Amino acid sequence: MPGSELYRCDFHIHTPTSLCYKDKTATPEAIVKAALDKGLDAVAITDHNSHDGILGVMNAAKGTSLTMSH
Repeated sequence: MPGSELYRCDFHIHTPTSLCYKDKTATPEAIVKAALDKGLDAVAITDHNSHDGILGVMNAAKGTSLTMSH
């Protein structure tokens, strides 16, 4: 469609604060780098049981092309 844009998004991203996240040593910067390396335009942090990981990833994404949602 004319004027349409496509975006690559992952709306189900966890951080180490989620109990189900396996690599507890992962940093917010590593999560952002992985998203960018996969060519994503946007991600949503969907942690279980906590919201403590969201701000770290949002701060790590500042100045990049990655759009954040939480």
